[in-house]
Amino acid sequence: MPTAAAAWEALAAGLESTSRAYCVVISQLQGESWSGSASAAMGSAVAPYLAWATATGAQAEQAASGARAAAAAYEAAFAATVPPALVIANRDQLATLVATNVLGQNTTAIGTCASPGFSETSEPGLILRAWRKEVCSGSEQEVSGRAA
Repeated sequence: MPTAAAAWEALAAGLESTSRAYCVVISQLQGESWSGSASAAMGSAVAPYLAWATATGAQAEQAASGARAAAAAYEAAFAATVPPALVIANRDQLATLVATNVLGQNTTAIGTCASPGFSETSEPGLILRAWRKEVCSGSEQEVSGRAA
């Protein structure tokens, strides 16, 4: 998305620059040395192109803005997700506890590890809160993406 936004911005800037340059050249020609029916015909001929370039440049800038907003929504949602390393560590620890639970000595630890509140730092509810946050951020990303 950031690449798409940059491409739309470049297109918008190019169209705006072209429109300004055409306006300057036509104004100089008509104001200094070029008058009469040929000058008027040239002004009339270039007017639709200038209108198109200006309108298309504005639309390209809107597309760039939408792409930037969608990228920002994605980045925010990604930052709010449960880190895969934490999930992997949880699953690895659970597998180790289950494999070494010969006499049931790890039953409490397995319950803690398998519960949604597991955390390597023993902070209750960390993963559960992270999953809730993930669901909410996914919904926010969807809304932001649709708005963009």
